[in-house]
Amino acid sequence: MYNFDLINNRKNTPSTKWNPSYLNSFFGSTDVLPFWIADMDFKSPDCILNAIKDKADFGVLAYEYSPTSFFESLINWVENHHNYKLLRENIIASPSIGTSMGAIINTFSEKGEGVITQPPVFMEYKTFVNANNRKLVKNKLIETNGNYSIDFDDLELKCKDPNNKILIVCNPHNPIGKIWNNDEMIKMAQICKSNGVLLVSDEVHGDIVYRDNEFNGYLSIPSEYHDTVVSVYSPVKTFNLGGFTDSFVFVKNDELKEKISSHFKKYSLGKTNGIVRAGLEAGFTEGEEWVKALIKYLDKNIDLIEQKIKDNDLPIKFIRPVASYQLWLDFRPTGMDPKEIHTFISEKAMLGFNAGYWFGREGAGYARMNIASPYSVVKEGMDRLVEAFK
Repeated sequence: MYNFDLINNRKNTPSTKWNPSYLNSFFGSTDVLPFWIADMDFKSPDCILNAIKDKADFGVLAYEYSPTSFFESLINWVENHHNYKLLRENIIASPSIGTSMGAIINTFSEKGEGVITQPPVFMEYKTFVNANNRKLVKNKLIETNGNYSIDFDDLELKCKDPNNKILIVCNPHNPIGKIWNNDEMIKMAQICKSNGVLLVSDEVHGDIVYRDNEFNGYLSIPSEYHDTVVSVYSPVKTFNLGGFTDSFVFVKNDELKEKISSHFKKYSLGKTNGIVRAGLEAGFTEGEEWVKALIKYLDKNIDLIEQKIKDNDLPIKFIRPVASYQLWLDFRPTGMDPKEIHTFISEKAMLGFNAGYWFGREGAGYARMNIASPYSVVKEGMDRLVEAFK
């Protein structure tokens, strides 16, 4: 029904992932097979593409507002996938999650104050923090045999420092593919609340969840913590809309909402893009079956990678992700140092993986692989890796 096997040639398009200049800069060759930037090589769902075409065919692309039907579709999607109920007044529209992060950092902290992250983690958090002249503070995750946990003692210590104002939580976590459970979420919120720290939950990967695992968004926790939690979300990963999407800030506390909204108004943010809105509404109302099929397909890709590693006795530790389409591969058993690993993958195997140390020095020895490509492409990538080890 959905052809995820189709090869969509992106080489001659302005695709960041396939950009020859970027591939040469980061991996030393334009011939590497790219599995790095977190977008998919699949076409977006037909329901979204058709809604966009219909909007363009209508031809009047004047000022628009988001109708009630759009907010109903978004609210229903979040309830079904993130397990909490929103009201219209809990939603602030934003051009991107990066925009939301920048606005929130500026609203709730001053220059020189601390923003806590949990590395190894999405490298753009560091960019947001540094660009706003804040101090990056690390609450490093604890790794034990490939499994990660939160260092709550260290987190409490960092939150007690009055100079630290914000904690950014990635849930599901990029790059490790883990979902923080309710107990962990509540404990983080308790620590933040008792120390006057705002918790910002990035839930962009929350719709891609495998098998019997379940994702609960941060605002599903008890209401007594809603005055210290803000969630940011976008369907950019869900429907492969990296070059074409809006995002949202979800907030249930009126005082927090007023502060964020006031900052957005300074820069005239939060306006609606009519074509994007039409596409997203179609995705939220008609895209459920496509997402289910996508997840099953990605799960097959993970099976393939796991089997290739096992059958060929590759010196790579593999922990199956419960969410997202990123794999966090442990190359430390190779005995190579982090830069040697990156060189081996890019120059010997001719593959474009994100080097683990891009996510902080805590990721050294690892590599992140984006598996949202046709099965045949993933197979070719693994065959290259196997041959390189031989």
